[in-house]
Amino acid sequence: MKENGRVNALLVELLIVLLFFMLASTTLMEIFGAAKLNSSRAGASNAALMQAQNVAEQLYAADDVEQALEALGFAKEGEDWCLNGGEYELIASYLYTQDNAGALRQVELTAMYHGEALFTLPATRYVSGEVQP
Repeated sequence: MKENGRVNALLVELLIVLLFFMLASTTLMEIFGAAKLNSSRAGASNAALMQAQNVAEQLYAADDVEQALEALGFAKEGEDWCLNGGEYELIASYLYTQDNAGALRQVELTAMYHGEALFTLPATRYVSGEVQP
C-alpha cells in the first residue's frame, strides 16, 4: 500500500510539471506572436516612410501635383489619391490655395497599415506670383 501512495504522488508531480510547461509555452507563443506583429508593423512603417519621403520630394519639385501623383502610381478615390504599397497604403490629400501674391500647394501624405494610421507627412510648397506695383 505504501508503494501505491508513492506512485500516485509521482503522477501528481508529473502532472504539475506538465501543466507548468504548458502554461509557459502558451505565454511564450503569445510573446513571439506579438513580437512578429510588431516587427512586420515596423517594417511596413519604414518602407512607407521611405516612399512617402520620395513622393514628397517629387511633389515639391513638380509643377502639376495631380499629374505627378498619377505618374507615381496613385489613383484618385473621391477627394484623395491612394497608392497601395503591399503591406501599407499611402493616401495623399491635396489642397490648393491661390491669392494675389501666389499659390500655396499642400499635400498631406498619410500611411495606413491595416486601417491604422502610421504617420502623416506634410509636403507644402509656396509658389509666388508676379507682384505688380
